[in-house]
Amino acid sequence: MHKLIESEIWLACSATRKTNNQTVDCINCTDLALKLGIKLCQSLPAFHAFTGCDYTAAFYNKGKVKPFQEFSKNEEYQTVFAPLTDAADIFIDEKMKTVQEFAASMYGIRNCTSVNDARHHIFMKNYSAKEDSEHFLKKIKGFDSNSIPPCWISLTQKILRTIFVNSMWLNATDPIYVKLEPENCG
Repeated sequence: MHKLIESEIWLACSATRKTNNQTVDCINCTDLALKLGIKLCQSLPAFHAFTGCDYTAAFYNKGKVKPFQEFSKNEEYQTVFAPLTDAADIFIDEKMKTVQEFAASMYGIRNCTSVNDARHHIFMKNYSAKEDSEHFLKKIKGFDSNSIPPCWISLTQKILRTIFVNSMWLNATDPIYVKLEPENCG
């Protein structure tokens, strides 16, 4: 949207709703983009691909609303996701820590820069043995691996796929919009 400053873009809604006794059937995308800010707008395609879309798997039972609330509050997340079109750029330690911190925050773990540590923390919180080892074995049989973040290896593949999809979307107006090799992108 920020590239189209001279234009005013409106989006037709498929369902109308009432806001302050007015029927809303169009959204002024230009005003919305200005309200959200450049950095958040630039990072939204990568956020959408990372949290799940038609081309990438979603995090189990996480949706978009709560992750977006976390994402929109943290400028560091937006800074890392905004230019997410090159795998060589993202696999820098500091950026990967930020991506892992965002993934862990989606599961309620704050200030954790490793998804493997977040997995361990959640597992121990929910399934640690109190006194009786038999009790632990009974609890562990009901363990649902969907309740913890993906491991580092799975998250790496998810990031690569996010980069591929985001690159494709950001180059959609070019005649050759697929700039990356799918075999190297998760």
